[in-house]
Amino acid sequence: MVRRGTRVYAYRNSCPHTGATLEWLPDRFLTADGELIQCGLHGALFLIETGECVRGPCLGQALTPVPVVLRAGEVWVAVQPPH
Repeated sequence: MVRRGTRVYAYRNSCPHTGATLEWLPDRFLTADGELIQCGLHGALFLIETGECVRGPCLGQALTPVPVVLRAGEVWVAVQPPH
């Protein structure tokens, strides 16, 4: 999950290329400048706002989004209604 001001972006912790977890250190998902999500296994880079891979072996693929909402400054996973 990445918070940008009043916006929150969340994705499954799984690279679309291999299914490996993304963090390169515990709870560390972003590049050093904080501008992109980086896969710790092979360095693929993803846009925070869309999850789209912009560099690496999964170019053109995207992270799987997790729907979240902000309530009173807290982040909540959005509940999907039953079908």
